[in-house]
Amino acid sequence: SGVLIEDVLIVCPGTPGSAGVTNKNYTIRRSEVSSCENILWSDGNVTIEDNYLHDPIDPFTPGCPDGVCHTDTIQLRSPAANTRIVHNTIYGGYISQTNFGTSAIIAAHQSSVTNVVVNDNLLAGGGYTLYCPGIDGGFTWNNNRFSRIFVNTVGGFGPLYPTCSQHTHSGNVYHETGQPID
Repeated sequence: SGVLIEDVLIVCPGTPGSAGVTNKNYTIRRSEVSSCENILWSDGNVTIEDNYLHDPIDPFTPGCPDGVCHTDTIQLRSPAANTRIVHNTIYGGYISQTNFGTSAIIAAHQSSVTNVVVNDNLLAGGGYTLYCPGIDGGFTWNNNRFSRIFVNTVGGFGPLYPTCSQHTHSGNVYHETGQPID
């Protein structure tokens, strides 16, 4: 409870089921985490700031359930209350147009999300880079930069799932052009 992870390098074993840091009540700051199925998980009371989070495992890694892992760089699980994701570089998995992970940040199918803030991050990769279907509210995403470093659509399907725009947002742009994300 209340653990501080700061100025570290975490490299997962590159296997299905691995996570760099998980559960709740932690802060991770100025760290680099890679090579996990899910780089970070938040069940609540989590602060993620000033990190480089990248390269989740290939979704077709042997041993993935049903032959495909649903890789995410940051996964928010219900209730995910009081989660701050601020000033990070967050790359979801992207290998090719037929091989990419689920998301850079996912807050999917949560019955209740409260006080989740995603601000001032550089985001790219995954299927939808920001994936937030089925959440009720309490989700804010502001001043993020969505990069085309991997593909012109930012993620394999696009920068964000359509219902993300129902949540409080402003100042989100394409990194390379400064054009607004709509």
